[in-house]
Amino acid sequence: MSYAQTELKRIGGSTGQSPLREVLMVAGKAVSLLLEARWGRREITRLASFDDAMLADIGIARSDVEWALMQPWNADPSLALEQRINRRKETARWARSYWAS
Repeated sequence: MSYAQTELKRIGGSTGQSPLREVLMVAGKAVSLLLEARWGRREITRLASFDDAMLADIGIARSDVEWALMQPWNADPSLALEQRINRRKETARWARSYWAS
């Protein structure tokens, strides 16, 4: 009697790592993201202490800073603020090119 070769797969998937190690890696990544969000919130809070003229010098409106601080606690408000400002710049660039033609 012969046995056919079968491929054994680990429970954790095809990465070849143990399930415990994968859980720890995912948990570590989650903690890392939460810490980054906290540090980003601290930086946005620091921006909120600037006066309007200082914010205007760096291209940010007070409403942008307040909006960023209203992001969920587990989101990085500094990334959200950066994306919002970049969208505004893209829109302004598009509007200039549209009206110029």
